[in-house]
Amino acid sequence: MTESQRTPEQLKAQLKWALACERLTFALSPPAGADPESANGVLTAIERVQDALKELKLAFGSAGPAAHPDQAAH
Repeated sequence: MTESQRTPEQLKAQLKWALACERLTFALSPPAGADPESANGVLTAIERVQDALKELKLAFGSAGPAAHPDQAAH
């Protein structure tokens, strides 16, 4: 499936996932000089990643590894 074949819901889910991962990365390892207060919130960042993963699963119609047997071994 190419990017042009993805539905708007799939693209939105991918963007949400990417942003959630960036937030988690920042919370776990803030760049030098970052405001310490803005780096707090690891638990919130983890919750956003979990929510984004749920949205990805819904958007792509996957209930997990059982939906893709070729991926179950990974």
